[in-house]
Amino acid sequence: MKKTRSLLAFLLMVSLALPGAAQGPDPIKWTYSAVEKAPNEWELTARATIQSSWHLYSQNLPSQDGPIPTTFKWEPNDAYQAVGKVEEIGKVQKEFDKNFEMDVLYFTKTATFVQTVKLLKPISEIKGSVEFMACNDKMCLPPVEMPMTFKVKYLPIGTPASLPDQGSIQPQQPSSIWANTK
Repeated sequence: MKKTRSLLAFLLMVSLALPGAAQGPDPIKWTYSAVEKAPNEWELTARATIQSSWHLYSQNLPSQDGPIPTTFKWEPNDAYQAVGKVEEIGKVQKEFDKNFEMDVLYFTKTATFVQTVKLLKPISEIKGSVEFMACNDKMCLPPVEMPMTFKVKYLPIGTPASLPDQGSIQPQQPSSIWANTK
């Protein structure tokens, strides 16, 4: 019964949003960046800017009976591997949602998601997608899946740019004791 009511509430909220969807409310804007943190180890960052009065759901929702969580999918490629899971950065809010009859976790204003990857072979970009759902106190928009592309650069191990910085090494001057002996 609870699942049925949750599903009906969700469908009602989505159907209310559809007439406005043609006009294009777009309350979530995404930007993407990639930063090398160590040789061939990159942090891929997806940052959501959320319009006032809207919210974006966390990846970590407690049940599948509620709203659609933010989900990241990566195109399979043997040139890289994910290190850990996508990390959420930002203020996560927890609130009981009467429409879904459950506690939900969401972000307002901004949310940042970071995935660390290790490059294993030559590759210049990593592709994927983010699926998310935005709601306000009146409606939820249908889930959206957007493509993502991150520019990276693989450096073969042993190349000068991939070696740790050793600092500049100054030649040592012989001490005066040794310099004066014959």
